[in-house]
Amino acid sequence: MAPKRIVEVNLQVQVSDPDIDIRINVTKQVISHLVIHAASKVTETPVIDILSSSRKRQLVNIRKMCSAVLRSDGQSYPSIGRVLNTDHSTIICYCRKHADHLLMERDYATLYNRILNTYQTLKNGQTESKCDH
Repeated sequence: MAPKRIVEVNLQVQVSDPDIDIRINVTKQVISHLVIHAASKVTETPVIDILSSSRKRQLVNIRKMCSAVLRSDGQSYPSIGRVLNTDHSTIICYCRKHADHLLMERDYATLYNRILNTYQTLKNGQTESKCDH
């Protein structure tokens, strides 16, 4: 079993009269992990397998896609490496190869777009949750 990761969650509560407006802000680290959950959901692959050191083609391709999603979202190579439990140089390689796969493999591109869309949906739903009472 993979070790549990500790994440920091900062809550910001804004009260306006007469309604109460509650917004929840989530750190980048939590948001970064959403891509793994999005990939797991889309590909029906357990998170533990995505985060493993397995070199199976399917798992490596999923990690490439996760790396590309996070890179396009402004994450650094080292921060992506921390999320995927690998070295930043591996992430650089993943991102370079990802660009080639997008051009050459239609199934890869389709799967990547599904992961990206799922990630964006999760991110938009997670980063700011508004409850009016």
